[in-house]
Amino acid sequence: MAESVDSQLRNTIRAARSRSLRCVKAIIVQKGSVASGAAAPTAYTLALANSQPEEAGAALDKEFQRCVKILLEPDKPSLLLFRADLCENVEGSRWLLLAWLPESAPEVDRARYVRSRGMLADLVQRPYFLSELLAKDSKSLSWPVAAKVLAQTRPREHAELAVQHAAAEEFLPAPLRLSQAAQGLLQRLVQKEDSCLKLVLSSRLSLSRLAATGEAGANNTPVMEAKVMECQTPAQLAKAELPSTSCFFALYTRDDLVFVHWCPDRLSRDPTVRMRDDSRYAVLKPTVQRLVMSAFPTPPRLLVVDAREPQDLVDGANRAADANVAKQADSKQLIPVARGASIMRVRHLQTHLADQGLVNSGKLNELKNVQVGVDAVFWLRSIQALKDPFADALGGIPPGIFGFVDKELESFKEWGITPLFVFQGVAPGPQHSMFVSRMDQQMDMAWNYLASGDKSAAQKCFAVSTSRINGDFVYFIFHHLRQKGYECLQAPYFAGAQLAHFAEQGIVQTVFGPPGLLLYGVKSVVIHLNFGQQSFDWVDLDSVLAKWQLSWDEFVDACMLAGTEYCLTYPYLNLSPFGASVAQQGQRFNFDAAVYIIRQAPLINWMQTFPTEDMKSDHVDGYCICKVLVQNSPVLHLQDHAIRPLGASSKGAPPSVPNDFSSIMGQKLPPSLYYLMLHGIISHKLPQALAKGEWTDKSQPLIDTNEFRSLLTDLQDYRRTSLGLIAQHLHKSFQNKSILCKAYWEPTNIRQALGTDANLPPDARVIQPDIQQGLRWKITYQSVKAEMSRQKVDKVDFKFCLNWHAREFEQDGPLMQGIKEPQPPSFDDHLHSLSALVHFLVLEKLDLISAEDGGATVLSDVLKDTPRNLTEPCLTALELMKYGQLNGEPFEAAHPDKPFPSEVKYPTSSQLDGAEKDKVCGMLLLCRVMSLVPMRVRNIMWDSDVDFDLAAFHALVRVLKRTLRQMVEGALASVLLKDLAKVKLLPRGFMCASPVNRDSYPHVPAELPTFMLPRACMGIVVRYFLEYKKDADSFAADVGKRFPCCVQPVEDLKLAFTFWHDLRRCVDTIAETLGAEELSEDMRKASSGYLAAEPTWPSKGAKADWPLDWPKEVTAAVAMPAGLVLPMRPVPPWRGGSKAHTISASSTSVASTVRAKLGRKTLRVSGEHDGVCIFKEALQRVLDEAVQQRETALPERGQDEQIRAQASQVQQLTELVKNLALASAQSAAQVLLRWT
Repeated sequence: MAESVDSQLRNTIRAARSRSLRCVKAIIVQKGSVASGAAAPTAYTLALANSQPEEAGAALDKEFQRCVKILLEPDKPSLLLFRADLCENVEGSRWLLLAWLPESAPEVDRARYVRSRGMLADLVQRPYFLSELLAKDSKSLSWPVAAKVLAQTRPREHAELAVQHAAAEEFLPAPLRLSQAAQGLLQRLVQKEDSCLKLVLSSRLSLSRLAATGEAGANNTPVMEAKVMECQTPAQLAKAELPSTSCFFALYTRDDLVFVHWCPDRLSRDPTVRMRDDSRYAVLKPTVQRLVMSAFPTPPRLLVVDAREPQDLVDGANRAADANVAKQADSKQLIPVARGASIMRVRHLQTHLADQGLVNSGKLNELKNVQVGVDAVFWLRSIQALKDPFADALGGIPPGIFGFVDKELESFKEWGITPLFVFQGVAPGPQHSMFVSRMDQQMDMAWNYLASGDKSAAQKCFAVSTSRINGDFVYFIFHHLRQKGYECLQAPYFAGAQLAHFAEQGIVQTVFGPPGLLLYGVKSVVIHLNFGQQSFDWVDLDSVLAKWQLSWDEFVDACMLAGTEYCLTYPYLNLSPFGASVAQQGQRFNFDAAVYIIRQAPLINWMQTFPTEDMKSDHVDGYCICKVLVQNSPVLHLQDHAIRPLGASSKGAPPSVPNDFSSIMGQKLPPSLYYLMLHGIISHKLPQALAKGEWTDKSQPLIDTNEFRSLLTDLQDYRRTSLGLIAQHLHKSFQNKSILCKAYWEPTNIRQALGTDANLPPDARVIQPDIQQGLRWKITYQSVKAEMSRQKVDKVDFKFCLNWHAREFEQDGPLMQGIKEPQPPSFDDHLHSLSALVHFLVLEKLDLISAEDGGATVLSDVLKDTPRNLTEPCLTALELMKYGQLNGEPFEAAHPDKPFPSEVKYPTSSQLDGAEKDKVCGMLLLCRVMSLVPMRVRNIMWDSDVDFDLAAFHALVRVLKRTLRQMVEGALASVLLKDLAKVKLLPRGFMCASPVNRDSYPHVPAELPTFMLPRACMGIVVRYFLEYKKDADSFAADVGKRFPCCVQPVEDLKLAFTFWHDLRRCVDTIAETLGAEELSEDMRKASSGYLAAEPTWPSKGAKADWPLDWPKEVTAAVAMPAGLVLPMRPVPPWRGGSKAHTISASSTSVASTVRAKLGRKTLRVSGEHDGVCIFKEALQRVLDEAVQQRETALPERGQDEQIRAQASQVQQLTELVKNLALASAQSAAQVLLRWT
């Protein structure tokens, strides 16, 4: 056999990937040498003979035949190393080692080549992805023979030995210490001041000497030094200047510690020295790993990577992360389904495909000018930057939602990839409640970590226990993509089935999604796009079937046995030794077993062998449902634009589906409703309820409270209204549809029941569409245009409609003519007319406009005066008030036996009393109300404080806003279902909630109310502001450092306080009429306790229309009576002092008092009537309080001179108010100007 390998051959194989070589030919050559004057024995060397580059676009069989024809000689043995894939593989290139041993060659030569195969195989970086073929005649050189060899599975013993070796490696002892400098740098790594360290031995270690002495003293113990590397991710480290010798890297990312053992392939003059150095690092690896981990107070998640090439760093880190995720999922024996999941997911499928070498890798430029069908939810879930652990705690939407998505879209453009995004439609939910998993223990740990100040540990717990890609998130992204000009489609049912049809029809050249798409018969699936590494990973269905020796039907059956969200794992695949832990049981599951048993007998045979009949029934039903969903999911067929099952591909062919197909998919909807769904005009929730007869709220909020459950139940009325708006235009079967409401807390007998069941449990919640004759709105474009000109606005919104309606109602204008007639509403063929009609319908259904006579209501009267940019937050607050959910009372845990996490120290109402209750509830109310105002945030993760109470409160906000958004959808659909041609009036971004750019904030392209989630950020910053202890001048700088995600926190705070005072105006006005006196009093207490006047704002960068400080001079002729106590400006919290002051006539003017009562609201008094009205109302409140306090003080102080002086001052105030009431707007403004 050959005794050595030529360096040229070694380098050629190592560079095969970068040089795009398809095949390398090696031969054995003789090399003689002369030593000490005598001829040495002949030495045989394995050397490079020739190589062949790959031909772009050529099929693999053609490539094989070409290389064989060019490189092989009929009578001379040789070895070929053929790269047996069209592009790189995730685990390294797959190779076919072809030993050409022609019978005409001498036997000794043939034997020499046979024995030299191992030397050539060792040159491949990962020889376990190498198959061998020994050929002695031309028949063995055919591609079918080679393909069969490639399809053979690698012996599992190799993998098991590797696992055993890795497990044993963890316990290898070795003495080692870190240098003092290394210890300091390691602490910087722990504190995230540095991201990456390179660890090397400071001097050569003699293991033999250490073993001989048996001591690890200062002189013998090896020392590890450290050096900072400017890298933050494995990808950046792979691009850095990596050393040519062994070392370790410790890379601390946001969530994980990536520990890398770097042992590069390199040429060395002295192989013995190289072997010795490599062995030292291999022996010390577990010890170094433990030293690094011990530096962390709370051990991070550890990802261990062994790398010989830069690409190994990225691939290894990804595999380690996937393995951790898989291990965690296995520990629960389930497949957790993220909210918004749109594809059939199979247990362990992706892991097994990678283990089998069936995940291929290609260069990203191969997708240039390719139309790619994208499973939108899977794509969003693949964007790491969107996975903000605090997203759910903030209200469901991460701060950088649109910025991160835009960055990914730019990458598509940069590489010339044309995506077609497909979103989920009316897909039935998981059949088993076990698939909707929550890690309540992890959630409690997260809040406890936050309470103790360990934010990093809390983020890790949130990351594994919440889903950041939820239904609201997906909704806003859909309309954002449309606004950006991308092709988007909401599938009628499963996104995966629709993508399969598009691929079959050639609409898309390939599909990007999870490997579960293979179940729909998709031939090739791109499962990962790595724009940073300029590569992509993909799976080929034919290769999978060939290697596993299965037909497509058998492959589907094997996947079902492994388990999906619609069918449980076959019980005999989970067998474990007696007493095994849950984690051990998960580790024993192997996809190979599912493949093996399907090869032995068809699925129907295995359905006969179950331990119990109940288990059999549960599993068989699941398998049947899963099979139907895979084979018969309805899709939009492009031939005739009809919705039919996937299997019914020929035009007009009858659907081959079971008789009870509707019990799985629901009743078929009319084409017009499918049309609106496909274009995203209506989301899938309302049509799904009408089709299935179910309304499912399966997603448990981050913090489960009694208040959330109560609100969810109360919102049924709005849901009935939204359903009725659509159902009134459908068949009577939909109008009378009984819809069973299922929530996560319902008992099993309700969650498994159907709306059509005759004997539903008595506590089941069943609703029906509420169809009512509405007002006859007649909207003409000319009237809308005239009103927009009068109000000086360029967009229709709630404020515009409320003010227009108020004026028309007062004057009995054209808008009100015939409004009570029993006729449907109408509008002109113009976007503004359509928008106005939808707004009026929503206002009517929310009772902001009386459905009886079309008149204004108390709520509409106050809401119309709210500033335009605060109308939606104010409407949200008023809706919460309607349902009794706007208050400062602490929330109650939904389960008495599952209280809130102890470390949070969340207050309990029953334990609060008197002043303490006012203080606690006042703080909660202030933060909750002001958190309804959105903040401007950067495109980064939040990485700041989150608040337990606000997280619970925004669970309520989230479900309310979702319900209001569904009402907008219902109103729009009710208009368009009468004439689908009017759909063309809607621009692409008609519901886009993302600003076009930063300068356009807060204006968005949306033409209709989007009810975008505000996030809890403002409430968190408000609490920080109220608890701030330093000097006011330091606040602007400190708040910016504390909340780096916020763009302009001070300016946003000003807007939040404006909103608070405006909402107080609304509540005070409606308190007596609507019975909101308690809320009004709570807001008054909160203001007097915390916000009788806000602390001084920093002057830097302040705007002229916001008062920066309180007036310091007496400018009015009339002063307040001496000794009169009013809730004036408090001493700021950071300066101490009381919240109320005794006001003397010598120090305070009526003007400053009024300004205090206004809560620092800026008045624009250049003749504007609204400003004068606000001033008069505030002045009247001052007068009322003064009179009330005067009357209270009289019995105590008697009729002395001081009281008479107070009476005189009150009389002056009275006369002033009367004069203002009689004065013109201009003269009143002049009086106001003199006072301020």
